[in-house]
Amino acid sequence: MNWLLKYNGIEKSFSDWGLSNLTRKRVSQAQDTVSFTCPGPYDVAELFPFGSIITISFQDADDDVTPWFYGRIIQVPREGKGTEENMDYILAGPWWFLDNLVFQQQWKKANPDYDPDDPASPLTILDYKSRVILGQKIDPDTGIATRQTSGEVIGDVIAYAIAAGAPIQLGTIEPDLEIPYDEQNDITCSEAIRRMLRWSPDAVTWFDYSTSPYPTFHCARRSALSSLSLDLLTFTPSHLSLIPRPDIQVPAVVLKFEQINTVNGVDYESTTTQKFPLTATGREFSALTATLQLAGLQMTSVSQKIEVEEIDNIGSTLGQDLFWQKHDETFVATETMVCTVMAGSHKTSDTPYENELKEGQIQDWMSNVHVKEITYTAVGLVTVFDAAGNQIKIETKALSCKIITTDATTKTYTQVTSLVAGEAIPTGLAESLYNSLNPLQYEGKLILTEEECLVGASLVEARAASGRVLNLTGGLAAWATMNALIQQIDEDVDNGITTISFGPPEQLSPQDLMEFLRANRGRAVAFSFKKRETGESASGAGAVELSGPTPLVNTAGASGQTKLLVVQNDANQKINLNPAAIAAITSAVSELKIKEVSVCDNSSTPPRVRYMLTIASELYDK
Repeated sequence: MNWLLKYNGIEKSFSDWGLSNLTRKRVSQAQDTVSFTCPGPYDVAELFPFGSIITISFQDADDDVTPWFYGRIIQVPREGKGTEENMDYILAGPWWFLDNLVFQQQWKKANPDYDPDDPASPLTILDYKSRVILGQKIDPDTGIATRQTSGEVIGDVIAYAIAAGAPIQLGTIEPDLEIPYDEQNDITCSEAIRRMLRWSPDAVTWFDYSTSPYPTFHCARRSALSSLSLDLLTFTPSHLSLIPRPDIQVPAVVLKFEQINTVNGVDYESTTTQKFPLTATGREFSALTATLQLAGLQMTSVSQKIEVEEIDNIGSTLGQDLFWQKHDETFVATETMVCTVMAGSHKTSDTPYENELKEGQIQDWMSNVHVKEITYTAVGLVTVFDAAGNQIKIETKALSCKIITTDATTKTYTQVTSLVAGEAIPTGLAESLYNSLNPLQYEGKLILTEEECLVGASLVEARAASGRVLNLTGGLAAWATMNALIQQIDEDVDNGITTISFGPPEQLSPQDLMEFLRANRGRAVAFSFKKRETGESASGAGAVELSGPTPLVNTAGASGQTKLLVVQNDANQKINLNPAAIAAITSAVSELKIKEVSVCDNSSTPPRVRYMLTIASELYDK
């Protein structure tokens, strides 16, 4: 097998470059590395300077060339001892770009160039921030936030790195869990991926270096990985260690989602329990029992107490009388006074609603509530009696009032003025964690020694062992289906030694219950998830303006005509002024006036004409 190295557009074999000691290490959720040695003076310029991009390929017996590694120079150690001098070169794979790029997301913020006079000028714009909410995505076209699964977050992180110039192609992303929001500051792309995969403890990541133009990133859970099956009877590994790990099996997963919901400044705590199996209690030894704090609902509402009274049946004489007695304090019947509305005189300025507003204020936010200010007018007839029941006065009275009529009812109306919905509880998370943590894991190391790494007919598949599970036949029956997660592959090409390390994840989520719980405690509650979408604070507070009419009674009565007047003294002597008596005598007179008349005063000597004032009518004939 011929090994080729390409740098700066020049491709030569390792021997032509003068290189040796080629090794490669592939690791899940960490930087793959390659190293090789360039013998010679160690105090000269590097053959491949720091940051150089290197491509390594191998050429098989059929002259087919397959990409084997793509990376950048990250270290050039120099060494001299005795008569030997050399420079070693260490390359990092594409994960280096994820380790060295801070992940950012778009947030809405106030537009510093906002022009209130320009209708096309947006009030808010999207801008990148290193405060991120993992599990949430903003549509750059609509600005609307949507929830993301863990796999979608990982895909976004890789796409972000690619857009920044990382030499990566996006492949299969298999974890697809609903997860709690995770708000973080200033984390790298690699840390964002690891935080997502904490919820899938049986997942691994790997790069396929055989693709062009760049390596392809993949991520999958144990159940979705293809199998690398090696027959122990066909070859003999130079070393094999294998440890079953029932000590880290989890018999149950119980998650308790806590939320503090704030309604009008008052906090209410709620807890939702999710468990698997359904019979789990969380009190089983080695069970994963965790409390996850989620952002709760924040709501502000305004309320208005309304009291109304049904307007009397003003179509009837009795209803009209009652209406005016309620709305004019001078038009109230007593033991010696009777008040009635003259027939046909009751009028309204418009068609009223059925109820009168008595208490409260009708607000604009009250849905399906209508109001009208109505002016009522009528002519009242007031009859006054003396103690004996005799009429002593009859007069008319002009009545007028304004009231607020409405179709509202007596109750307290409530309107939500500000609402930030709480974080949705992830579905199926307990079951997914159980499926990751309950199956038996196998941990160990397999070392294969041959003339050249992984070139034997039975070992060709192992070149792509990253992203697979390991099964061994020819040993214990359980080994043939153990599906051990391959975490790391070390290849010493010159010495033909390949070391495959397998077992539970080490870099990602913990190997035991306490580590998982510590990982959860490091998750920040995403209280800003609404702010990212709107650019506004998610405090839930909202300004409330009072509006609309309040109860109104504007009574304006005016004196009318006096139809009867009886003047009486303590001796029960009366003067009865009753205009109705005129009509009883004659129809020729309609009015009595104070008049001056001449009379003959016979008491004088001699008699003479004198004058007096009297109430009389004009002369008339019978």
